[in-house]
This record gives sequence, structure tokens and C-alpha cells, in this order.
Amino acid sequence: MPHTDTTPVSASIASTGLGIRYIGNWVYAMSGVKSVDNNETVLLEFTTGAGLIYADFGFWFATPVGGGDVGDDYQFRILFNNLLILTQNTDDVHTGFSPNYPKLIIPPLTSVTVSAQNTNDTSANDISATLTGRVYGAE
Repeated sequence: MPHTDTTPVSASIASTGLGIRYIGNWVYAMSGVKSVDNNETVLLEFTTGAGLIYADFGFWFATPVGGGDVGDDYQFRILFNNLLILTQNTDDVHTGFSPNYPKLIIPPLTSVTVSAQNTNDTSANDISATLTGRVYGAE
């Protein structure tokens, strides 16, 4: 069967960036790897559509262990409409995996910003953020 017969017309192209992508009743956002130092760096920034989203966020260290400043602490922030909703701090040891996966309900038509910042020193590490979720009530 040709590839075009197996891929729905409504399928979205996987890509990284600040925005969010909708595929039917599902959403995702992938920041891609960004170098983050002691300046707050925006990883994701978008406005949601008309549906409510049940979202799983992930924060990732893309710098391999031993390949960067493993002793750095990071602060991740999630804001809705410029209001701080969640702050997550990592300790000084990371293995490349998310410290945990915050789950949040995102109301319809909400401006979302996800950022990261090195809270130890000025060194930079490769960091990324992801969001996956289910949309409810969208028409």
C-alpha cells in the first residue's frame, strides 16, 4: 500500500518550535533542544483553541551526563495568561529524564508559556520541553 494511503489527510507534520499542534482530539508541542543558561529561556509559547486540554508536560535535559555541567539546578515555569501556575525545580543530578510529568488542565483560549533557567550559575545546558494532551469540548 502506498504511503499516501496509510497517512490520513488530517495528519500533522511532526516539528519542533514554540507552538502547539492539534491532531483531531489530541495535541502536542515539542520545543526542540535549546541552550539554557541563567537567563529565563522560553521553550514553548502558544494560545490554545476552543477546547479544554488535559495536558502532560515533560522537562528534559538533552546534554548527556558527563557532557555538560551535571551539577546545575534548573527551574521550569508554566504560566497561563501570564499567571504563574507551576514551578518545578530540579536538583543537581540529572540523567536525561524528566524529574516528573506535571499534569494540568488548560482552559480554552489560554496563553501558555513554558520556560527554563539555570539557577546555579551562568553555564548553559541543552534543555527541552514537551506537552502531550487530549482535547475535550472542541468543535
